[in-house]
Parts: sequence; structure tokens; C-alpha cells
Amino acid sequence: MRITNPLITLCLLTLLGCQDLGQLEDIQDVTYDATFAFPLLNSSLSLRDAVDELNNPDEIVVDPDGLLHFVYQGEVLSNQSSDVLEDISNNLPPVIPVLSNEFALPFAIPGQVDLEEIAFRNGSLRYTFQNDNPEPVEVTITSPQILVNGSPLLYEVNLPGYDGNGTPPSATNEENPTPLSEVRVVPENDSVVIRYTAVTPGGQEVTLSNFFLALDQPVVSYAEGYLGQRTIPGGSDEIEIDFFDFSYIDGTIEFSDPQITLFVENSYGIPTRAAINSFSVSTVEGETFPVTGTFIDEGIDFPYPPLDQVGAARVGSFVFNKDNSNIDQLLSSNPRRVAYDIDIQTHPDGDTSIDGFLTDESYYNVSMEVDLPLRGQVNGFTLRDTVDITIGDLSEVEEAEFKIVADNAIPIDADIQVLFLDEQGQFIDSLLAADQQRLQGGRMLPNGMGTEVRTTEVFVPFSAERFEAVKSVTSAVIRIRLSTESNADVPVEILDEQEISVRVGAQARVRSN
Repeated sequence: MRITNPLITLCLLTLLGCQDLGQLEDIQDVTYDATFAFPLLNSSLSLRDAVDELNNPDEIVVDPDGLLHFVYQGEVLSNQSSDVLEDISNNLPPVIPVLSNEFALPFAIPGQVDLEEIAFRNGSLRYTFQNDNPEPVEVTITSPQILVNGSPLLYEVNLPGYDGNGTPPSATNEENPTPLSEVRVVPENDSVVIRYTAVTPGGQEVTLSNFFLALDQPVVSYAEGYLGQRTIPGGSDEIEIDFFDFSYIDGTIEFSDPQITLFVENSYGIPTRAAINSFSVSTVEGETFPVTGTFIDEGIDFPYPPLDQVGAARVGSFVFNKDNSNIDQLLSSNPRRVAYDIDIQTHPDGDTSIDGFLTDESYYNVSMEVDLPLRGQVNGFTLRDTVDITIGDLSEVEEAEFKIVADNAIPIDADIQVLFLDEQGQFIDSLLAADQQRLQGGRMLPNGMGTEVRTTEVFVPFSAERFEAVKSVTSAVIRIRLSTESNADVPVEILDEQEISVRVGAQARVRSN
């Protein structure tokens, strides 16, 4: 994510916005008594114009009151339920011995899992048994808890009698097993009952030998019930805050009421909680501080869809602000990076009375967003930029004067200096004396009515020798120190339509021949 600071861009663009002499309309070329007046810079730019230059408008938001916000968005951390369902699949009994005509198979999964229903995406169900009775039998196998296409399991098989020689007659559906994709298992009292009858032609019921049911490579696609307490690695992310990347030198910007929002989209149909392993803010100065608050120890619960909304997703958010954390302190001054690492806990409170569901398409998405509103205090925030510039070629100049006219509606004072450099990047001269550098910010009006424009005019005389030296300038370093000291008692707001305009002209008196 890359965002160039529009406020900084504005300051630079307004000062350097027009280096073509023909673009200046307010200062006309005049020649009289061998004195030449000519324009150097003329620019007028609103904050909205600056924002439009950033090529990243989705991360710069204008709220209904016109306040600008820098919004930094992290990566989306995603997880699907495949790991949980895979554990359930792997813990299903691969072979079920049928030991009597009515056999209750305990249907329990390790980890206090209490299943009310499962369905499958892949796998097969097989049976195999032998008849070691001398008479043929008609075999019927049923289970009211195993549903095939919605109906109780039913197998009907005929086997001949055993004559006592070799291996007893056997039956199996190995070549045509029942697809588990057609099967749902609905345990009753935590068990699945398997019943069979083997009836001779005379109506006598007998038992079978070596009777097994087998689940071959089962892949669970749906599970319902209490699905156990699990910790699922959620992932980590770092959100880079490049507000200070634009030639930042020194000073601070204290954002008023910054916040971080955790967004979640969750289709896990069970209680789910974000457990925060680490959460910190790093500063431009290289220091890292932990985010603190009760949620660090308690975690953050996700909204989740109920049983009657299988396949739906619930969305929610949690806002970290000054009321529940130390975010305002950490983000208020020169934030550089927000980093966090989380895990996801299922059934975090261990309440076995809460039944839920998972499908093989269940997922959660988690992301964070940092919101830095351009409201606060600016304390000596200093930056610089280097630009190409030429003054022109006048001969025999006796003296010169630069004039700067600035109209500022932005409620931030600025100390501005222009340093002239030659082709080798060596310092030649600076434009403004110490007492000429202040550009007054607009005056904030009461009741949020915006700002009143402040106009500043500065005249800078240049001797002939000084002007001759700066004629060789090929670049200029613009150094800007921003401060809200004139509005130090209240947070300053930077609004969408506030603008600053700067006009710079010069006049030079040349010797008469």
C-alpha cells in the first residue's frame, strides 16, 4: 500500500506548481525605466486537487463533514474449515465390527466432539460377512441413523448355506460400494445402531460371522454439533503507514482520535474467537510499543451464522480506539507500522450446550484497517523536496527583488525556505531571511464553519552580486516546517475544499547603456 501525503504534496505543489513563465496570469511582463518584472511561480491548488494526484483514491476518504482521512488496509487473512473437518474424517472408525444382530456403535470423536450429524463429500461404505450356517439365509441390514439419500440404510442379500468345506460363503458390495456422498449419519444418544437379520427358509434367525462395515477414505463435508475447542493458526500481517515517506525529516503529527478496525467475515457456524498473540505499533523513530486493552487477554468474538442459515456468512467489526485501548497514544504521533498476529479459537468457552455447524465451504476472513483523520496537532513536522528550477538570464542587473503572495485557507502555519543549488548540487543561496519564512495558516472559524483565508506578502531584496549568483541555479530544495501553534488549543481539521495559492514574481533593474 502506497499513499503520498496530500498535505505535503499540496505544500510543495503550491510553491512549485508553475515553473513556466507563460503560465502566470496575475503578474504581467512590464518594462519601464530599464526595470523588468517577470513571474516565477503561480499556483492555486485545493486539497481535493492534491488528492486526485495520488493515484490511490480508495485509501483517502472524505467524510460527510469534508474531513480527510488516510485509510491503510492490511492483507486479508483467510482460513477454511478443511483442517477441522479433516480431523473429524480421520477420527471416524475405518472398520466397524458388527458383533450381534443389534449393535450400538459409540459415535464419539476425540476432543469432546459431540456430533449430531455428519455428511460426506467423498468415500464409500462397504459391508462384508460370511454365512457359516448349513442352510441358506436371507440377510437384511438396516440402520436408522445412517441415511442414504434421505432413507435409512438398507441392504438385502441372499447367501447359500455352508457345507463345511473351505471358506464359508461370503457377501460384499466391494465392487459396488455405497457412495458416502449419498450418506448422512445422524447419531442418536451418541451412537449409531446397526441391525441385521439372517433368516433361514424355515424362518429361523441365525447369526453371521466376520461381519464388518467399512468406511473407505471418508471425507466429511458437513458436521453439526459441539465440534470441540480448537486453536487454528490465523496468521499475521503488517500494515505499513507511509504518511511520513514524503521526504520526512523531523517533528511530529499528532492525530486526534485515530482508530484501528478489525473486520471479519465468518461462515463458521460455531462460536469463534480471535485470540491476539501480538499487536503493536512501530514509530518513524524505530520504537515499537504494544497495544494494550482488555481484548488482548479476552479475545474478540466473531459473529457466526445459526443452524438455520447453513452456507450464510456473518460480517462484523471491532474498533480499537481511545476508549478501549492505548491506540490513540500509539497512533497519535508518527506511526510507521501496525503489526498483529492472531489465532482463531473454536467453542472458546467450552459450552457443550451450543451446537453449531461446519461445511467444507465454511471460511473466515480477517483484516485490519488503520484510520488516521487529518485532525490534530502538527508540531515542527519538517520535510523537504528537490526540484528543477531556472531563474533566467538578465545581464547587467543592478538590483532585484522577489515578491511572494500567498493565500492560505489551510489552518496550519508553515515556515518555508527555498535553497538554491547549482548544477553540482552545491548550495548557492537561500531565498528567505529568518523573519520572512512564516506563512500564516487560515484562521479556524467557530462551530466548524471552515477557515478564513490568510494572505501573506513577503518582499526579498537581492543585490546585483546575489542575483548574479542565483542565475546559475539548476535546482532548489524546498524545506517546509509545519506547525499548528497558532491553533494549539484545539485540534486542527484539514478539509477537502481548503486550498492554498502562492504567486512568486521578481523584478530586476538593469544598467542603462
